Amino acid sequence: MERKHLEYAATFSLAMLVGSLSYFMSLEQPATFAVLLLVPLLFGFTAYSSRESFRRASLLASVSLIFAPLKPGMALVAAVISLGNPLVSLFAGGAKFKDFYGSVTVPMLLVAVVVAGGSFAAFQEKPELAEPLENRTVDIVSNQATAAVQDAGLLEQQSRTIRSVVSQSSSASVAATRRIVLNSTRDDLSRRDRRSVVDAFSRAREEVPDEVSTRAGNLTEQVNLSSRIRSSAERIVRDRPAVLASGVGGLTYALHPLVGLLTALFGSLVRALAPEDY
Repeated sequence: MERKHLEYAATFSLAMLVGSLSYFMSLEQPATFAVLLLVPLLFGFTAYSSRESFRRASLLASVSLIFAPLKPGMALVAAVISLGNPLVSLFAGGAKFKDFYGSVTVPMLLVAVVVAGGSFAAFQEKPELAEPLENRTVDIVSNQATAAVQDAGLLEQQSRTIRSVVSQSSSASVAATRRIVLNSTRDDLSRRDRRSVVDAFSRAREEVPDEVSTRAGNLTEQVNLSSRIRSSAERIVRDRPAVLASGVGGLTYALHPLVGLLTALFGSLVRALAPEDY
């Protein structure tokens, strides 16, 4: 088989395979995203075959666009490989590990921009498309933030601070009340009654601050921290397609080191398995 025929066949097969298998991807089942390993495999093959010059066979990855109307996730994957594969071929050069890695740097940036723009347009046109992603984002953010706050002991520290402030304030209030009462009743109370009042305020000064601070601390501990954090996350994400689309684009480019490494590994594997005359 001639080299160009092999490239067309391999590109077509991989593009169709990753496009069709992306149907099974689900946010509820993260393991299904393993199908995306086929994307750096396609990029690795293209990077190696384009080590000398741009290969027109890389354009055949656009065949995956036939799956775009079926599901939003399939449309996203199809857009990534349809745009990314020709760009990898364009920026590829050399047959070393670092060359394969570098071939996806600019393509990943451009793909991230296109994905963010496309996601924004899709979320604006059909807001229901964003709902599963919004729910998943809110779950992740609220769970991680709650765990971080609990691990750092911020809630316990806040409770101790509130107890200390309340205790000091109540002590000062009891002392001020004692002074006012004793001054106001100096001429009206007998020595015995005055002693009873003094004793009562002494007990109050010991018991009231502890009781009030304990109640304040208990109220702080009863705060549903998870619900408050989730509510804050929802206010940021809900009905804000620009925020969600920016997150999708940022996450896409954040995968660059992983995609680059896998592309380099698969490119090196293709180089090792390819015939000498390829």
